Amino acid sequence: MEFYIKKKHMVILFVFVLILPVILQYAVFANSVESNVSNDGWASFLGSYIGGVFGGGMTLAAVWISVRETKRIQRKNDLLQKRKERIEFCNDIAALVGRYCADISKYFYDCRLKTGEANRIISIECLFTLSIKLKDIDTAKILVNELNNVHDRVCADDVEFTYITEATSKLMTLSAEFINGYIVDVDMTSC
Repeated sequence: MEFYIKKKHMVILFVFVLILPVILQYAVFANSVESNVSNDGWASFLGSYIGGVFGGGMTLAAVWISVRETKRIQRKNDLLQKRKERIEFCNDIAALVGRYCADISKYFYDCRLKTGEANRIISIECLFTLSIKLKDIDTAKILVNELNNVHDRVCADDVEFTYITEATSKLMTLSAEFINGYIVDVDMTSC
């Protein structure tokens, strides 16, 4: 928790507390104005009145500080929650990309070796899921475009045998870059 009362305000308050009795002495008790109330009565009234105002002011300041600190803590908790949610989201993305790379590699080699087992249902499912999850995230556009590119080129006859290794490696690199940037994008310094 930070210190809310500035040094100059503390000095002003201290000087006011020291000067107030002097002012009261000359303005109320040592003057020549006649009053129906004795000096003891005035002292009691002013003590109660000034104490009430001072106590009320301090209570108001304490409530203001408490509300301000609560808002700061809530903002920090909201950012921590957002970061946690992004980490979970990115873990899902990493799992889907890994699953996609494994299945598309199997499909690629099954097509090249003509095993008769070429099936990319899992990679299609992963591609669609990733496309949906990453659709509205601008920093994921490069990754989604590369996923579509790999998906389209994997069954082309003119690609080299080493293509799938390079393509999946690039997908993993792009995924890592997206994940790192997406998690860091939650600004924790503003709380």
